[in-house]
Amino acid sequence: MLTVVLFCLYSFSAFAAGGLSSYFLSPRTNEIPKSVFTKSNFFVGHSLSQTSYTLPKGKWMVGTFALGYGISNNITLGTSPWLLTLYNMPNVLLRTKKEISTSSAIGLHIGYMKTAEYLRNEYEMELLYGNLIYSFVVNKNIRTHFQANLMNFISESRPFSIRVSRPTLTSQISLSNISEVAVYKKGSHEFGFGAEVGYLGVNESRPYMHGGFSIYRKTKNLFLQAGLSLSASNNVGVSDFSYVGQGNLPPGGEFREILTHPEIQVQYYF
Repeated sequence: MLTVVLFCLYSFSAFAAGGLSSYFLSPRTNEIPKSVFTKSNFFVGHSLSQTSYTLPKGKWMVGTFALGYGISNNITLGTSPWLLTLYNMPNVLLRTKKEISTSSAIGLHIGYMKTAEYLRNEYEMELLYGNLIYSFVVNKNIRTHFQANLMNFISESRPFSIRVSRPTLTSQISLSNISEVAVYKKGSHEFGFGAEVGYLGVNESRPYMHGGFSIYRKTKNLFLQAGLSLSASNNVGVSDFSYVGQGNLPPGGEFREILTHPEIQVQYYF
């Protein structure tokens, strides 16, 4: 409980810092362009933590992690080919945002997925979830995204790995932050990393610590990312490790105390 309180205090401090940065990074500095969170090539996020970016109207993104279309500059509709092809889970995703200044925005990412009854079933679940996101520009190389995530498990005979073991509630609330840091920029070329921290299932009696790291490479139309995120309880051992792809309930029916999530993306924007 203490760690959750500390995270909330940290989040509040970051929100305050975001408000100050929004003021000081006003248009008169000419450092932050308008519609900073409407981009034709952007950092999507990780499995748990999302961002507030949306596609420009009429633009597409196609890739392993997401297939999406910009209905307007503030609304992107899509699906995840990764969930559909590898885990047999048809899904629909919607992301919308409201820019509250030239350097900050509030985003809402909503998704629905359900295991199909054909082919193989890595997971067996039905889920409706949403991320409420506050994004702001720290400086010209760093952007950060604080969020609260609510997952409502309609059914979960075999849920995916972004779920605490031995849950007592059908709804799961998580708090997290993901920051994107550009290490190198030149024209449309950019190289950097994403760092993620948070807590999974803060409304449960045994919330999981959550962290992730990825590196990315971005050009005008291409985005590449490779990384890994982990969710772990406060009482783990080496034998508790759950390998990538095993999910929350591995063969044999024993819950695991460490859960892994691959953060691999190949996205093309046009």
